[in-house]
Amino acid sequence: MILSHAIRLFLRQIVATGGLPFEVKAPNAATQAAMLEARQVRARYATAKDLFDDLEGKRTKTKKKRSHKKV
Repeated sequence: MILSHAIRLFLRQIVATGGLPFEVKAPNAATQAAMLEARQVRARYATAKDLFDDLEGKRTKTKKKRSHKKV
């Protein structure tokens, strides 16, 4: 119920301002590079558990690759 109130408030702000109630900016070069790096890291693991196991040194020798989808 709280979520529906928040959405209703947001939509009212869109109508009142004639658009989004905040400025939308394109990511700068550093942010774009970080997003690309994150996608590449994410593509190396089949699940979040595999990622955390690798970070904790528990990763097994078999690696499952995710399909990498360009956004």
